[in-house]
Amino acid sequence: MAAHIDRRERPEWTPGKAILYGMLVATIAIPGLVTLRPIFLAYEDLRLLDTHIGLILLLAAEFIPVAFLTMFSYFKAIPKELDETAAVDG
Repeated sequence: MAAHIDRRERPEWTPGKAILYGMLVATIAIPGLVTLRPIFLAYEDLRLLDTHIGLILLLAAEFIPVAFLTMFSYFKAIPKELDETAAVDG
């Protein structure tokens, strides 16, 4: 939903949108081995090792940017006229 709202409701490219997009691309571009030790140490301090919530947080942090960028690209490919036609048709 965030990708749809971001693409359709505010189509202009703002500095904030460029920063958000850059941060999402950076999370995908950084290899997992680079972040493995800091995440392990943080999980150890927070006592999240070997817990379900720790695994959920880790997987969410890994896959949400990928899903957002995939959906953003998909919604970008849909013509704006299709939205206007749907609004006219009801």
